[in-house]
Amino acid sequence: MLPAYPVSTIYRFSFILALTFWSLNGIGSTPPHMQNPIEPYNHDLKREEARNLVKNQCGHCHTPNSPTAIPKALKVFSLSDANWTQHMSIRQLDRALWMMRERLAMTPKELGYLVPIGTKIPKPPTRVAVDKFESFIHDEIDARQRLPGSDHEVPSDSLKFHGH
Repeated sequence: MLPAYPVSTIYRFSFILALTFWSLNGIGSTPPHMQNPIEPYNHDLKREEARNLVKNQCGHCHTPNSPTAIPKALKVFSLSDANWTQHMSIRQLDRALWMMRERLAMTPKELGYLVPIGTKIPKPPTRVAVDKFESFIHDEIDARQRLPGSDHEVPSDSLKFHGH
């Protein structure tokens, strides 16, 4: 014959036993259809998406061998470099983001003032494209700040953009 236990003890024991069983059998773990998520973040892909946006908006001045290329602009970055942002400072990255955001609100006429005379005026960038660019810039800045011995500092005027 089984010993007599109070009902509350039996319920507690049953509950603990059920939790143990569920945890051993994976209840509460990631469902099978989510165990193989989409490929994780790919920084090189983001860099290429950002390059395409910048090429459309700023390529006139930042593409070597272009008749409208500007030497001072090429010193900041060149779209022909595989890692086109590698020589940019955090301040320059932040300024590029600011400039891209400004283009969102510009009319085609206003954008025309930013390109050399006689060149095709780019369409204003889309919000989605600028958001992707912003994500790439934030990742670049964060990566530089995590480097050992990094002396990269976020400019004080950019703190509102980067959430630092």
